[in-house]
Amino acid sequence: MSLHHAKFVGACPNERRRIGACILTVVAIALTIVLFVSSQVASADDAKGAPDIKVRKPNGGEFWERGEKEKIRWSSEGFTGFYVRIELLREDVVEREITSTTPNDGKFNWVVPNDVPLDTGYAVRIISLGNPQIRDKSNDTFTIIDLL
Repeated sequence: MSLHHAKFVGACPNERRRIGACILTVVAIALTIVLFVSSQVASADDAKGAPDIKVRKPNGGEFWERGEKEKIRWSSEGFTGFYVRIELLREDVVEREITSTTPNDGKFNWVVPNDVPLDTGYAVRIISLGNPQIRDKSNDTFTIIDLL
């Protein structure tokens, strides 16, 4: 059944014994419409590609200073969930959790703690809390320094 079959004019007789059949017909037509619209939405989502998160900043080559506020930025494509977790990686191993949950709005400011080891090889990883398979990390590493 397609949408052009959904004609309601005269579809329901006034006779009492046929009211049940009429209700079933209307429900079937409504269900067909819902399924048709859902398949169109799914097709539009498929055309856009799978949901994805991309780290934009830091993305390699930066110098972050302990005690200073640093900007973490990312973008999301498709529905990637309402919240994300942000991790600090050192040589691809979790050094610490920057935040366990923050809105998936593409921005987070972090004051680098004074106890983070001075080193190179750092990256930021952002993980969707709604679907942990949706994640990304900095494309290249950055360095944490202390100017004191």
